[in-house]
Amino acid sequence: MQTFATTQRSLDRPAAPRAVASGLSGNPPLHAGNAGKASAADATAGFAHDFSRIPAIATMGPGDGSRKHVVAHAYPFSASVRLAGPAWQNDASSVSERKPASRSAPSTMATAVLTESQHRPAEGEIVRYPDDGLAQIALPQQRDTIAGTLDYIGSITRQDPPPDAGDFGTTRPYFTMTDRAATQAQGVFTVAGKVNAKVTFQVGSGGRADIASATDPAITQSNYPKVVSDLTPVTAASSSLMKNQPPRTTFWAEDLTIRHERFHAAEDVSFGQSGTAAAQTWLHAQTARSYDEIGALFAPALQKVVAHVDAAMAPPGREERAYADGAADYRARAQAIKSKGDASAYVPAPPTPPQTVSPMPVPTVPTPAPQTPGK
Repeated sequence: MQTFATTQRSLDRPAAPRAVASGLSGNPPLHAGNAGKASAADATAGFAHDFSRIPAIATMGPGDGSRKHVVAHAYPFSASVRLAGPAWQNDASSVSERKPASRSAPSTMATAVLTESQHRPAEGEIVRYPDDGLAQIALPQQRDTIAGTLDYIGSITRQDPPPDAGDFGTTRPYFTMTDRAATQAQGVFTVAGKVNAKVTFQVGSGGRADIASATDPAITQSNYPKVVSDLTPVTAASSSLMKNQPPRTTFWAEDLTIRHERFHAAEDVSFGQSGTAAAQTWLHAQTARSYDEIGALFAPALQKVVAHVDAAMAPPGREERAYADGAADYRARAQAIKSKGDASAYVPAPPTPPQTVSPMPVPTVPTPAPQTPGK
């Protein structure tokens, strides 16, 4: 089971819109629903085309608890464009090389200007064009990048409850994320958090006798072959056993079973750490517009950790690795028991005490009462 606390705190408080920086309090604030819809006349009302005075307006975001600022800025520009007239069409280096241009195709731009202006402007006269002649062009919304680190802490604990039915051991990993925080500066959200891996395991005998060593008192000269067979890992997989798995039908080794489960737990912790690094890399590739969007990224980041551990601990690989890790210890114990038993060094099994048969009781025959002879 993986757990994740989703309670979040808003790190940005709503604020009232600021007054127009230029002092033009008569201009209404722009709201998120109308962003991008204000005309050019609204944006420059009261400025009389003075591009040096531009309003900066604070607005509220659409329910995300963030403060947005609309900053208007004008960039004056000027350029020189050659007149395309009927006199000359080439750009020769001298007057003598210039040739009259063809009059068969007069400039359509010149014709349109003359028609719109109702008169031909004098040379040097300024012709002004209406501001609503060009549509506003919007760029894609800009988002801040994400940086930061995720800390990682892992722990392994043995618990008393028995493992699942039919198992010698059970290992359960739990992952949580705590200490989540974020700051924003210079176009970057810096996030922080801590991934906690808590791994628990249980072992149980299932009614089998524990063989802690070659000198265990449960071993006798008569049962030692069975003990050796139960603790010897198989060299090839079968329908009931994996390679390097001991049969353990009657006898088991609790300490070696604990080692097996601890191997699983250690891998859970290790893969949790690499999963945290993968989640951190994923976070660095994200962007966000607000603290609320940052808060929504922690849950999928934790799921990245869990998915990484699940993939790495998929069967049968996890069991194959754990049995391979403990096979040498099982073989060493079984061989030590066999060597001692082959040398007849174990105490024979105590003989079965003879059963004592109690003699059958002799039935008692009652003595008849004396009779008086008849007269």
